[in-house]
Amino acid sequence: MRNSFLAVLTLLAVSALAFAQGVQKTGAEKEPVHPGTATPKTAEQAFKNIQSLKGVPAEQLIPAMQYFNASLGVECNFCHVTQPQWAPDKDDKEEKRRARQMIAMTQSINQGHFKGQPEVGCATCHGGLSHPRSVAPLVEEKPKPPQFRSARGQQLPSVEEVVQAYEKAIGGQPAIQKLSTRTVKATLTTSQGQTLQIELVQKAPDKTRSIITLPNGQVREQVFNGAAGWIKTARGVNEAAGPELAALRINSRFDRDLMPASGLAHTRVIGTDMVDGHECYVLRGQDPDSDFSERLYFDKQSGLLLRRASVQRTLFGPLGDSTEYSDYKEVQGVKVAFTTRRSTPETVVTRKLDAIEFNQTVDDSKFARPATQAGSGQ
Repeated sequence: MRNSFLAVLTLLAVSALAFAQGVQKTGAEKEPVHPGTATPKTAEQAFKNIQSLKGVPAEQLIPAMQYFNASLGVECNFCHVTQPQWAPDKDDKEEKRRARQMIAMTQSINQGHFKGQPEVGCATCHGGLSHPRSVAPLVEEKPKPPQFRSARGQQLPSVEEVVQAYEKAIGGQPAIQKLSTRTVKATLTTSQGQTLQIELVQKAPDKTRSIITLPNGQVREQVFNGAAGWIKTARGVNEAAGPELAALRINSRFDRDLMPASGLAHTRVIGTDMVDGHECYVLRGQDPDSDFSERLYFDKQSGLLLRRASVQRTLFGPLGDSTEYSDYKEVQGVKVAFTTRRSTPETVVTRKLDAIEFNQTVDDSKFARPATQAGSGQ
C-alpha cells in the first residue's frame, strides 16, 4: 500500500502473506515472480488440489483466504491440515469440505440474485463467528446504530475545501513541498502484548525501505523502489506481486499522510461521522488499483486527519483495514501524528514514533533488492 507510516504496519501482513504462499506451494520453494514476463498463473496451476476456485488468478487466492479468516474469526488451521506439518492441499478436515459447499452456495446466490457481484459473502452470516447465529440478538447484544450521516440533506464543503483545511492544519503547502525524505524509528505494540521495533526510510515520490525486528529477534525487511517490491525474511527474498505489490505501491507514496487525498480518484465528500467524540467530514476515493478504496475522516474543527479506513476487494467480499491518527506534533514545520492505531481482522497495532527526521540525505541504493544471505538457497 505506498510510502506512508502505514507501510511499516503493512509489512506484518505482507510478510505473513508471503509465508502463507510459500507453504502452500507444491513442494518447492516459492519461485520469484517477474511481473509482465509471463502469463499470470491460475490458482490450480500454482497450488495443489484446487477445486472450487479453478480459473481464478493465483494472486487472488491468498486475499480470499484472508477474507474467509476475517469473516469467521479463525486462522488457517481451522480448515487446513497444519500438524504434524503444513499440508493445506489435504482434504482431511470436515471444515474444508464444508467451506467448498459454502463457496458454491454464495456463488449461486450472487449469480442468481446480484448479477454475479459478491453482495453476499461469508461475513454476511458469520459476522466474525465460526458458526452463524440463528437466534436473534437480545437488546444489549444489538450493535450500536451507525453515526454516519450521508450527504443527503447536509450542507457539506467541497473536496478542495476539506483538503485545504487539512494542509493548513499541518503546516501549509510551502512547508509540505520542502520535504523530500523521511527517516523514522518507532515502537509497535500489538493487542497480544508483543512489542516490535521499526526503522523506516522514505524518499519522494514513492520509495520506501522498512526493517522490523520481531520479539524473537528475527528481522524482516521490505523494500519498494517505485516499480518493484521485495520482502526479505529468514526464508529468503521474495518479489512482491499482485495484491501485495499493489498494497506496497499505495503505501509507498511519500505524500500519503502529508496529502492523503492526492493519490485518490473520484473523490467526494459523502457525509459526516464521529471519531473518538470528534465530528468529521468523510471523504471517499478510489486508489489507482481498482481493488482498493478509502475513506478519510477529517476533524471538522481542527481539519486534521483522524482516521483512514481502507477496503480491499477480494473474490468473496471486502477486506477492511482502519487506522486512527492522534498526538499530532510539529516536526520541522509540519505536524505529524506521533501515535497511530491500526485495526485489522487479525489484530490491533499501536505505533508510537520514537524519532523522526525530514530531508536527511538518502541514497537510492537504499531501495535496491535486499541482499540474500549465503546459504539461503535464494
